[in-house]
Amino acid sequence: MGVKRFLFIGGEVSKYGRNWLDLSEHISSQGDLDVVLLSNGWFCMEEGGFNAAGKKYKDRKEYFSELKERGLTHLLFSIDGDRDSHDRSRGRDGLYDAIMGGIDEAKESGLTVRLSFLTSDHVDDSHLVGLAQKIYDFPKHTTHKNMVGHLLSDDDNIITNRIDIGNDANRKEGILDIDKGLSLMRCPGFFRPDNLTIKANGEIATCRLANVGEGYGNIHNQDFISILNSMQDSFIYKLHADNRFKEYARYIRPSVFGDRFHHPCSLRAVMTAVAKKVHDELIDPNDELEILRINTEVAKATGHRKESK
Repeated sequence: MGVKRFLFIGGEVSKYGRNWLDLSEHISSQGDLDVVLLSNGWFCMEEGGFNAAGKKYKDRKEYFSELKERGLTHLLFSIDGDRDSHDRSRGRDGLYDAIMGGIDEAKESGLTVRLSFLTSDHVDDSHLVGLAQKIYDFPKHTTHKNMVGHLLSDDDNIITNRIDIGNDANRKEGILDIDKGLSLMRCPGFFRPDNLTIKANGEIATCRLANVGEGYGNIHNQDFISILNSMQDSFIYKLHADNRFKEYARYIRPSVFGDRFHHPCSLRAVMTAVAKKVHDELIDPNDELEILRINTEVAKATGHRKESK
């Protein structure tokens, strides 16, 4: 299949997962492959011994060394902006500085350290320069512009444009209405995906915005190869491949989501999720109560509406 990179994502794996390093070791034995752990760096806040995936480690040096020995090639840290923005986003004071220290320790253990972060028009280049200098060893006279360029062009980093999928819980006015957005809804990522995610619940997903990329199959119910061989039979595949959004646009309720969306991916997520519910639950187009129900359920999942406490 030509798969060259395997990512283990989140604390479900590194903190609570069992036997994932056995899988890492097996993957690395298959050839020249990248085996990557993407983490928020929770272990960087641990002082002294700590538990990870059912095993006790005396310190991070021992932990990083075992990751390397068991086949891991890359460790990616998730960064949500500068120090203050990151710690506020993660709700943990001191996490940013702890990650910076963890980067040095991981590099000393022989792991390739890279980053996962969001970009937007508000990202300060000086912040990106600092990150680039942290993970790379640049020649002495490298310009800041070239440092940032190298950081942004390195395929080992995961760089995502910030998408406010929920229009800040529908408090922000968007720029894209449904009619104009219809021509942008078909996304090859749903029927010619570059990558697949096996989620913690076992679902195979193509898109990681909310839960809209699910719908192809679950490895708890079906083997992985069978899911791959039948993806073209799934509704979500056909919705995008056949560009069937026009027939489902009538089920979107502006009274729930607002008249405009902040980004095409936001509208795409909403339309995909609503269409899937209409299909799966056989919603009658004349049943307004049911249509409002599924719109509200999707709005809570996408963040257009906050869950009531």
